[in-house]
Amino acid sequence: MLMHYLAIILFCLISSACGCDTEKESDPVLLAYLDVFNGNTGFYEYKYEYKYEFSDTEELYIPQPEPVSFGDLLESYHSQIMYNSQKQMMFAVLDMDGDGVREVVTELYLYGDRLIFRYHGGNVYGYLAPYRGMLSLKEDGVYYSSGGAGHNYYKKLHFFGDVCRETTLAYSDWYDRGDKPWDVYYIGGIVVSRDDYMLYGDKHNEKEDAEWCVFSPENFENDLIKAWGDSNGR
Repeated sequence: MLMHYLAIILFCLISSACGCDTEKESDPVLLAYLDVFNGNTGFYEYKYEYKYEFSDTEELYIPQPEPVSFGDLLESYHSQIMYNSQKQMMFAVLDMDGDGVREVVTELYLYGDRLIFRYHGGNVYGYLAPYRGMLSLKEDGVYYSSGGAGHNYYKKLHFFGDVCRETTLAYSDWYDRGDKPWDVYYIGGIVVSRDDYMLYGDKHNEKEDAEWCVFSPENFENDLIKAWGDSNGR
């Protein structure tokens, strides 16, 4: 009987020590993400297209024809934009639209563009949210976005294969027409009062934030595997 219990304890210790490798080897989605971040394969980048007219659902991401390297993209971005070297790059693992496939969201720079990685059909696709386009990201995939003073939105992404659509759940607009400035608020495309809109924002702020982790190049593989395991079932 003693040997039986010792065997169980030994098995648990080995399983715990090898947990990362086991998860890594058994999940093709995680492996695909790791291949991209390690530079073994490229990903297909989709760039954001601005649309100023309101629509409940719009296809806002335009595919680029050739796969790109994650390392090359970072190098290009950091050389072109207002990059804050004191700011640590972050990432989060969550199911953005509740379809059972987890995405990896990376924060490229301070206040910055966020690149959402999505696995589909053996490939990884990257959707680049613009400056201030994805703030206050919550565990349910809803986020806040700002188009400047008076133009604020609550949005959510939905994926259909490799197509990404952005749904506006609620937003506010401010207009200045001479001496008669006025503002308007919408929830689900319906005009609501300012109080109702502010209450919607309060409820959003009360929800659980996405769990962000430091993007450490020297230890990223282990960090992603751990975050992947921690996000399972959330």
